[in-house]
Amino acid sequence: MRKQDYLLDLVQSLSPNEKRYFKLYANLQPGQKSYLKLYEILEKEPTYDAALISKKLKTTAKKLADDKDYLQQVLLRALRNFEQDVNPLMALAHRYLEAEMLKRRGMVNYALSQLDKMYEKTILYEQFGVFIDAFLLRQTLVRNIEDPSPRLNSRELFRTQIEGLNDLMEIKSIYNEMRSYMVYSHDKKSRAEIDNRPVMKKKPEDLKSLQAKVGWYNMKGQIAVAVEGIGESSAFYTTMANKIYEENPVLRQIMPEGYIRSYMIAADCMPADQMELGLKMINKAISIMDTDQLPINERMMSQLKSHAEGQKLIVLNNLFRYSECAETAEAILDPGSNFHRGHTRIALLYVYAASLLYTAKADKAIVPLREILKGNNKARLDIQLNAMLLELMVQYDLKNYALIPYLVSSVRKWIKRKGIQAEKSNLYLKWMLRISVAVESGKSKAELNAFLNDINEGKIKIEKEVLNIQYWLQNKLQSAK
Repeated sequence: MRKQDYLLDLVQSLSPNEKRYFKLYANLQPGQKSYLKLYEILEKEPTYDAALISKKLKTTAKKLADDKDYLQQVLLRALRNFEQDVNPLMALAHRYLEAEMLKRRGMVNYALSQLDKMYEKTILYEQFGVFIDAFLLRQTLVRNIEDPSPRLNSRELFRTQIEGLNDLMEIKSIYNEMRSYMVYSHDKKSRAEIDNRPVMKKKPEDLKSLQAKVGWYNMKGQIAVAVEGIGESSAFYTTMANKIYEENPVLRQIMPEGYIRSYMIAADCMPADQMELGLKMINKAISIMDTDQLPINERMMSQLKSHAEGQKLIVLNNLFRYSECAETAEAILDPGSNFHRGHTRIALLYVYAASLLYTAKADKAIVPLREILKGNNKARLDIQLNAMLLELMVQYDLKNYALIPYLVSSVRKWIKRKGIQAEKSNLYLKWMLRISVAVESGKSKAELNAFLNDINEGKIKIEKEVLNIQYWLQNKLQSAK
């Protein structure tokens, strides 16, 4: 994102409540408010174009730059105040800053009273950095008064918080390391090395931070997936991470996004025989987002919900529940949506097209297939190939038998041009040619049966989740003459 778009993006990220608060806050500020006209324009502009905006406002480039800077200042101040009212973590940080301000004014007892109000909550909410700053500030303040509270001056308490901070920082450091250079890798050796780090060798109950415990279990789950594949271990660890959230309401306030993601991560790590449980976990995440009042910005909540709905679509496809899959896809693949774009949208469109085909709606399936195959550079090669293979079945259902030989030839040329291995698709392509020709000779049923036998014997090694040829053939045989 361009720097000049930062403010525009911030304005367009505001929720209705935040917009209302900002306007009330701005109206209480003294002086001229020409920046509010800029705010109204930024609510609607797709990008920040200084020349165009200057023209609309009938102002100079310098005046626009001044208004932009001032709008940013007022908007951020308003959001800080708004967050303080709705987010307990922001309120703690503000309380500490107030104590610092009072100290500078020499109001020691007043500053201490502010610190005393926040101490227990910094521990409860695991705000280690704020706790340590507040503790050290208090140490400075109590030198100037008599009878300091021994409970709040406890070095043991300080030591425990430092340990909690260290555990959390180690876990976060390892997590960032895994994301930075192994997120797309299945390097078992590297993952095993991470599992040997000191913090990962600890028992989770010995960690001094709930956030660290969640991270520990999630990390173990990721390592299990890389080393052993999705199975009982990955399901156990990620489910335990979710359980910690469920048992600790405060943690859901500290890490609301993590709470929602814990269901989605656990669902991703469920083995095939527990996929129904995975679907329940995704539905639970969606239900929480629909009903719970969590301190999450509306834009982030929309992104999380969009991710969960896309994940649900994939799981329904993997469970071969095609009618539900098609209904879900229709609800979430709105072309006007800000989400499900790029690679993600293309992947979901493929699942949608397949589910329409398997529910006898080949005429509708051709529409999402066309979006994938219209020279879209956002489509991965594997999805483009799968879409081409799926189109052969769609055209067969549409009775365009004469078109299939041309499509098969086109697919083969495309595979060769892209340098893709053709082993998995070769036999499938041969069979699609055979069954299209067999229609005219009146031997459809025999050829469809022979095709199905090759599938059942494992000769065509295309996964059912990708292309459920067996399901499609069984439907064809029921209606074949």
